[in-house]
Amino acid sequence: MALATAEMEDEFVIPQKFGPQMMMFSMASGGQPVITLDGLTKLACGMAGSVIPMAKGMVEQYKTQGLEAVPVPISAEAKSVIDDTIAKTFAKAVTPAALQKFLEPLFNIIDVNDSGTISKREFFHVARIATFVAESQGPARLPAALAPRLQSLRVQAKEVLDMVFDLLDTNHDAAISKAEIATYIHRIAHAVGKLALAVVELVTELFLNEAVFDAVLLDAFKFAAPQLKATGADVFDDNGDVSYAKCAPFLAMAEVKAMQLVKAGRETQSPAQLASIKVYMDMEKKMIEGAASKTDASGNISKADLIAVQKESLKTACSNMKQQFTAILSGLPPAAQGPAMMVSGFVNPTAIFEKVMTAEPFYALPFTDAIFKNFGTGDKLNMTSLTLVAKMAMDMLTNNTNDGESKSADDDSAVSPTHLDRTKLLFGLLDGNADGAISPKEAARVLGGFARCWASAFSVLISFYLEFLGHPDFVTGLLSAAEGMAPMAVGMLGLSASDAPKFPLQKSFFEGIIAKMLGSNTGVKGADSMKKELFNYCDVDGD
Repeated sequence: MALATAEMEDEFVIPQKFGPQMMMFSMASGGQPVITLDGLTKLACGMAGSVIPMAKGMVEQYKTQGLEAVPVPISAEAKSVIDDTIAKTFAKAVTPAALQKFLEPLFNIIDVNDSGTISKREFFHVARIATFVAESQGPARLPAALAPRLQSLRVQAKEVLDMVFDLLDTNHDAAISKAEIATYIHRIAHAVGKLALAVVELVTELFLNEAVFDAVLLDAFKFAAPQLKATGADVFDDNGDVSYAKCAPFLAMAEVKAMQLVKAGRETQSPAQLASIKVYMDMEKKMIEGAASKTDASGNISKADLIAVQKESLKTACSNMKQQFTAILSGLPPAAQGPAMMVSGFVNPTAIFEKVMTAEPFYALPFTDAIFKNFGTGDKLNMTSLTLVAKMAMDMLTNNTNDGESKSADDDSAVSPTHLDRTKLLFGLLDGNADGAISPKEAARVLGGFARCWASAFSVLISFYLEFLGHPDFVTGLLSAAEGMAPMAVGMLGLSASDAPKFPLQKSFFEGIIAKMLGSNTGVKGADSMKKELFNYCDVDGD
């Protein structure tokens, strides 16, 4: 509150030459000294009318391309459902609550002191950089003569230096510390991760909507029935649904083929990769056992209990991360292993991995929410089918086909009662009412649910790695590694030890580098020096 009050009273004035930026700030702030998230949202809602037509045009283009790529004729009814879904999604997207999911991450990047408001000073720092980048695009318009060119480069370098320090030097001590750089990079990484979640959520509502899956799967069933029947693979009953009795032999053959592919894939993997699979399998096993211990008599588990199980199993993943990291290093090319080992002396990825995984809010919460939304009933999720599927997948990855007994995927005896039970299990996942047939709606519910969950998992994975790579400890470690290797680097470049950067980075240090490279503001000395250095570099034999 004190920071927000101070920003309201800040008398900072955006320089006159940045007139467009002044106008943008005035619009976003509604004429107030600061910009609030609510005020920015209102402005966005007002401007949505001019942006939505362009966005709809882009979506329409993607829709057309997507429908053309589908190997099934899409009926007019299905296209109508798709168009209706798009219209409803856009209507929802321009509401204040929906817009804030996109605006809040951007707002937080600019609000560097987390006051809850954007001051003129904060806005100017970012707008100044954006303007500079925009003006730098395209062919350079520098003078042809060397001295004027150097002067132009000096002005640009000084402007970039001022912009960077204004943005990163949050305590205004004319120096940039590792912590200041790490904090801002983490701020950006965190914001981009939240944007990824919002974008995937919007795309899911547009193209993975349940109504869309229902309509498209109905067309797919109608199209596939005569096609498969003509090839001798008649798996449909008289109602146009997929019959288990008819498709069981094909499922059995498909599983044997899948086992063969998995086996072939395992034979190409290194011991380190197989060890990584074992670590993952151990974590999955621990999660399955933990979930089973918390289910009720009907096999249901609550969201809170499942999250607790996930967190507990992640402790196993964290404890095995060192083994994983060692395997990753051993897989690098020999030339890259030395530098990687050197950096690992400053960065502790296992500790950072654990911090990100155990931080609150729980990083996998959006994925867990998606599972319950698509396959749960309220706050309950039945684990019976999911557990059996997970165990079946683990059996395939470890080449165990019957209670831990290893069997060859090339052996015809692999088609055993246990094997047939697994094919029935797969069918049962789609057969919601257990009547021995899969209707288009049943298929759409499960396949659409899996698609939506995978989309959520993808966005969570992006967010997780952004948090990992942007974590202050990771960035600080990399900066420490760079600082440690700097003396060797400047020596290889023929520079003196005083040219090596040391944290905190003083503004005077960069000003000295600019003067050394481009000369002082007053002189042609820099131009003469540069020409002499260039000549000496080319004059290899020194004659």
